[in-house]
Amino acid sequence: MTGIGRTPIREAIQRLSREHLILIMPQRGLLVPEIDVKKQLKLLRTRREVERLVCRSAAKSATPQERDVFAQLAAEFKEASKRNDDVSFVRLDREFNELCLIAARNEFAEAAMRLMHAWLGDSGTSTTSSSGHSGDGPAAWRVAKAIA
Repeated sequence: MTGIGRTPIREAIQRLSREHLILIMPQRGLLVPEIDVKKQLKLLRTRREVERLVCRSAAKSATPQERDVFAQLAAEFKEASKRNDDVSFVRLDREFNELCLIAARNEFAEAAMRLMHAWLGDSGTSTTSSSGHSGDGPAAWRVAKAIA
């Protein structure tokens, strides 16, 4: 019917289960677990620490070309902040996060961050971001500027 075999579907379900995104109930089916606020808060605290590691590592390991991209992102963050442009801000934040993961050169921190993004149900917005664009701009802008 879908053209997809059972094996890839079974593997996808097992991965979702390992990532605590679904519960497998033998002989009964699958269940999407309820959101546990305490677990979410623990995850956010953990994510904040891993992000700090990633940003410190990116600052130490970034190539000159990556530093140029960080500088460009910082300038674009500043402009998006001035315009109160949330759409651009979200796009820039994703680009910033991806560049940090690449520049950090730490596959374990990258895997942890990607897993936490999946658990939190987001697609890359960092805890170094802020929804308000006033004043000095989002924290990600300041980090990008510092790394550059």
